[in-house]
Amino acid sequence: MLDSLTNEEWIFSLEDEEIQKLIKETKVTTALDTSENDIFKRFLAKVDMNFDAKPIESNLEQVGKPLTTRRKSKSRTSSSDRSLKLTLEQKCHVAQIESDAYKQEIAATERQANKVLDDYRAKIEELNIRFEENKRSVVDFRKIVVKEGYNDWIKSVCSEKFVRFSEETLCQRDTTIDKLRLKNNALNGQLKKLRGHLRQKEELGDVLHAVDFEQLKIDNTKCLAQIDDKNRVIQKLKLAAGRTQQVLNSLKEHAHENLINKNFYEQKSSYTVPSVLDFVRMKNEEREMARQESIYNRRLKIAEMALARHKKVWTQTLHGGAMGKV
Repeated sequence: MLDSLTNEEWIFSLEDEEIQKLIKETKVTTALDTSENDIFKRFLAKVDMNFDAKPIESNLEQVGKPLTTRRKSKSRTSSSDRSLKLTLEQKCHVAQIESDAYKQEIAATERQANKVLDDYRAKIEELNIRFEENKRSVVDFRKIVVKEGYNDWIKSVCSEKFVRFSEETLCQRDTTIDKLRLKNNALNGQLKKLRGHLRQKEELGDVLHAVDFEQLKIDNTKCLAQIDDKNRVIQKLKLAAGRTQQVLNSLKEHAHENLINKNFYEQKSSYTVPSVLDFVRMKNEEREMARQESIYNRRLKIAEMALARHKKVWTQTLHGGAMGKV
């Protein structure tokens, strides 16, 4: 009875659940056919072929998978009109080629993504290091310059503290730059050495195999781990050097203050004050000496006036005697 029904009548004769099941199966089949067509179009686009039958047949013959043809019929025209279909083996071959291509694209995308991720990690690490350095610089500046360098007499920060802090900071930066320059030179030397080994192997015709690349990956991982360890050690040494420099500066300032205090205490201990009677006696002597000085000054002025008068008289006498002789 079902054979006598048409497709429409058969569909209308189905129940709702059967129709829903049929729709789901049709959607799954359509999705599979769409995926298969997309893969085949991608394959054709990759080998730069058209969608006609002859290029498809020649392309598949080139890849070693001939198209299936129906059994030879007496009429070639009827066989050529039929649509060409791929066998399951040919479909698997095309799917394998596209799968390999997808894997290569995924691997290239992963390499590019890992490279971008490494760049971002390096930038994040650099920003974290800069943030920590700026944070330590702010703390040191507030401690050394703002707090310790504040002068209560002038109600401001001493410029010497600021200049010294700036010089020490620049000195630390120069030391860090020198260390990084040496590290960069060492890495460049290792890179040149590895390039030389690779060039030597290429000249000798020694082809690197997968095992060699795996060994290089392992060595690279070890070197990166060692570099990270060295960077952490260098960071710790930088922190220790900064703290040591701060302690050294504080000890120098403390020693300078102790020296000043020592000299002050020595002067204070060696300084003697006379007794009250001696002080009164010395004051009386000072007043007496001042009085004697004023008396002698007056006598000196009187003597100078008398000398001037006698010189004048003597000059007149000499002048009068000379005139009498004439």
